[in-house]
Amino acid sequence: MSAIEHGQYYYARHQFSGKYVCSGHTENGGELWLWGPIPEGHEVRYKFELLDAGGGYYYLRHQFSGKFVCSGETENGGKRWLWGPIPDGHEPRYKFEVIAGEEGHYYLRHQFSGKYVCSGETEDGGKLWLWGPIPEEHRIRDRFDLQRA
Repeated sequence: MSAIEHGQYYYARHQFSGKYVCSGHTENGGELWLWGPIPEGHEVRYKFELLDAGGGYYYLRHQFSGKFVCSGETENGGKRWLWGPIPDGHEPRYKFEVIAGEEGHYYLRHQFSGKYVCSGETEDGGKLWLWGPIPEEHRIRDRFDLQRA
């Protein structure tokens, strides 16, 4: 993966599990989980549009729901969910820094909490959390391949 392109859709493949971030929810508060491979005909549930939020941050808009990935939590183990539209004054809860890492992988750092999206799960339905700083021996759990959709 080279440079991130504003307005482009991506699949986010979690390096540790080999699964993709997805959701079948369309309502506010919808959960995100890991699943893979992507079932034929369900691609839209796995696509996230990266929208430039300024200052090196992006909003991650889920194509299926039209909602944005967000979290108001600041502790390790914090959850993220889908919500939209973005309420005025709450923008940092929706912003993620896409940080280039090793071997073309990326880290997703949440602006509001300063924590990274991660998971130690490997099965379908695996949960994602916010955690930081990243323990050196767990870096693979925080890395994603952003594959252009």
